[in-house]
Amino acid sequence: MSESEEKITNLEELVLELQLETHAAKVAIAVLSTALNSVMGKETNLGEMYLTGIARAKPVELNHPAPDGYREKLDERVAALLGKSK
Repeated sequence: MSESEEKITNLEELVLELQLETHAAKVAIAVLSTALNSVMGKETNLGEMYLTGIARAKPVELNHPAPDGYREKLDERVAALLGKSK
């Protein structure tokens, strides 16, 4: 196997691992959100709570450079994972 093929194989394995980690995190967030809603006895709308809280707080600094609009996309995805109403 050439060096290029080896690097491609390593990158493919890394992508699969990242996909698995992402899916596992999404499932865990959904389970925890559902459990919290059950404990509270009502729909807590964690996504809306997150967006309200993040709007009031000082933005958390990212540990890497990010393109314009990244923070907004990130916040929307976090809210969606937490169960933001459509």
